Amino acid sequence: MKRRKKEQNLYYIFTDGKAGIRELKPMKHKNLKRKAANFLFAFFLILTLISGTFVIKDLIAQYHEKIFWENIQNKKKSADTPAEKQNSPTILPEYQTLYETNPDMVGWIKIDGTKIDYPVMQTKTKPQFYLRKNFEKKEDDLGTPFADYRCSILDNRSFNVIIYGHYAFDDSMFRWLLNYEAETWYQDHKTILFDTIREKGKYEIVAAFYYDAADAVLRDPGSEHGKDSYTFYNYIELDSKKGFEKFKSGIEKLKLYQTTESIQKEDSLITLVCCAPVEFSGIEETGRFVIVAKKMS
Repeated sequence: MKRRKKEQNLYYIFTDGKAGIRELKPMKHKNLKRKAANFLFAFFLILTLISGTFVIKDLIAQYHEKIFWENIQNKKKSADTPAEKQNSPTILPEYQTLYETNPDMVGWIKIDGTKIDYPVMQTKTKPQFYLRKNFEKKEDDLGTPFADYRCSILDNRSFNVIIYGHYAFDDSMFRWLLNYEAETWYQDHKTILFDTIREKGKYEIVAAFYYDAADAVLRDPGSEHGKDSYTFYNYIELDSKKGFEKFKSGIEKLKLYQTTESIQKEDSLITLVCCAPVEFSGIEETGRFVIVAKKMS
């Protein structure tokens, strides 16, 4: 039978009454490797748990966002709401409840075949109020689609109503607009529905294009100031034929493909705008995707 006795790095080995001494090398390097392996395992486990937590939180936030907008969409009342229950005869029945909830609402934007189905807001004194606010005026990074404060929508309708919305990293808000980069998508989704709270509207797409907003400023459309004097978002009202021709020719130069519709000076237009990441637009930070559509009915 063997017995071992350790003294520092020496082991005394007794076998059949005979003793021998053998020196062993320290085991420290093996212990360090084991500790390092355990540390790395614990580190990556914690990293995985943290990442998983963020993913779960993001999924929960997306779920709540989805439920929130579904509730808003469900508040659109059917058109057969009795007239005597309307507080204002000028507001379409389906928007009556929503308007009473938030009178900043001026319309509703919808594109069939996409998840774009949202109210459109406008605040004249706080132009970008809904950039980071939801329909209930609560903080929300996705915001709510809103019309340019310079546009007249309900009275003396502007030639061109510009509506802004976020590019969201899920499939909400205006991210769907970038599908119009492909002509095949346009062919199957030519129509945009934009109602004001007073009248329904059906629009056909005239152009889709990318735009670099690096030098974006509000200025007179007729001005030749700046590197690129064409700024589509400044053509809200047209006071001259020259202004219209410049607006139209600018669109023709920028659009990604030919469409079946063209614009006339007497048309009513909507322009939808969202950010376009560099992987789509090829423009660092200031890329925008733009859709121009004309009212058909």
